[in-house]
Amino acid sequence: MNRFISILQFLTRIPIRIETGFDEEFHKSIVYFPLVGFVIGLITYVFGWLSLAIFDPFVSAIVIT
Repeated sequence: MNRFISILQFLTRIPIRIETGFDEEFHKSIVYFPLVGFVIGLITYVFGWLSLAIFDPFVSAIVIT
């Protein structure tokens, strides 16, 4: 779990206030890349779905982008 959080901090700007420390084997966390992509896609989907429910499609496209 520590490696997943550290790679999530590394690949995104999501503020996670957990100190993961220095990992000598940071390269082993490459297996979490698809999971981080899924988390980013899920967040984008939720924002898009909510903005489409509130705004028209043009404004929603701007919010999603």
